[in-house]
Amino acid sequence: RQVVLLGAGLDVRAWRLPPLLSAATVLEAAAATGDRPGKNAGGGDVSDSSETFERKHLDCGRKSDYRGQAVVFYEVDSGTVERLKVEILGQPAAVATGLCRRVFLTADLGGPPEQTLHALATAGHDALRPSVFVLEGLIGYLTTAGGNGLLAALRSIAAPGSLLLLSAPPSPSWRDQLAAQGIRLHHVTYEDAEETRHRTQAAGWTAKLLTASDLGQKYGVPDNRFELIVGSC
Repeated sequence: RQVVLLGAGLDVRAWRLPPLLSAATVLEAAAATGDRPGKNAGGGDVSDSSETFERKHLDCGRKSDYRGQAVVFYEVDSGTVERLKVEILGQPAAVATGLCRRVFLTADLGGPPEQTLHALATAGHDALRPSVFVLEGLIGYLTTAGGNGLLAALRSIAAPGSLLLLSAPPSPSWRDQLAAQGIRLHHVTYEDAEETRHRTQAAGWTAKLLTASDLGQKYGVPDNRFELIVGSC
């Protein structure tokens, strides 16, 4: 089992890893998303039925018995906070029990995506096995072309059964709303989540959008602005 965190920063998912994760709980732990489809802003369905959604996106792990196999977390970032992170947290407890292996690697995610792929391969990532790729709070800091290149590059090393969990960047309307309150965002790309979904689809993924409403209702956060694209292959 492989989880690739791109732009990992201070992410602590490897520290939160419970024993013997199923594919469904990997999905939950990786992005805290809903496992049921919802409605879009116009009230229409944004995905298949819940049964079909689970079959397509969660069953990939249930077909194999992962017990006794370590989950490998590949944390990819510039390295600016890695030393502080390890000094404060130490290594994940699951490492000592053999349930987890954490691998940190340095890469410029705004540069040529081939460099990131090379770093992953050198670190031991196996492109023949399914992976969960997590891009949380990242795509908005890349140019549109850079983001598209990274999405396509990840698709090229995504074995069948892999998942992509991608948080949408701030929308132009949200940016303008915050600007009116004197709050400035420093992203490079601003777009509606549906546009991010289209870009993910164009990169070769089957992409579903979980809206702010979907996630807010599931987790009891009525003012949620977080939106998530779930890609699969």
